Amino acid sequence: MTADPRAVRFWRCALVLSILAQLLALYWPRPRVPAGPPGSDLVVHVLLFAAVAGSAVMAGLAVLPVMVLLAGHAVLSEVAQHWVVPARSGDPLDTLADLVGTAAGAGVAWSCRSRCGRRQGTRGG
Repeated sequence: MTADPRAVRFWRCALVLSILAQLLALYWPRPRVPAGPPGSDLVVHVLLFAAVAGSAVMAGLAVLPVMVLLAGHAVLSEVAQHWVVPARSGDPLDTLADLVGTAAGAGVAWSCRSRCGRRQGTRGG
């Protein structure tokens, strides 16, 4: 069974865009705007990491290496925010949210990819 080249291209583009969004959100110095509702920062972290993990897995990358790389990035990004990025601080809860997003995104994408593969196999294609 081979993946549809259009789908692979779509998910690769989604991966690049989600990585860019993640890098901007994590490493851009905090703008001077009012904060959102309590907990909204954690939701953003979950969504950013879920988008990268999910699009990476859907693009055909192996689940375990994606999760290991993103887990490392979750920790390193908070260390960098605390020590390097102006007007930012590291937060262990952000790291936890990043890990939850990584697991959720990779898990959902893996499940979708597995189901899609079974369907393609049953159609004889």
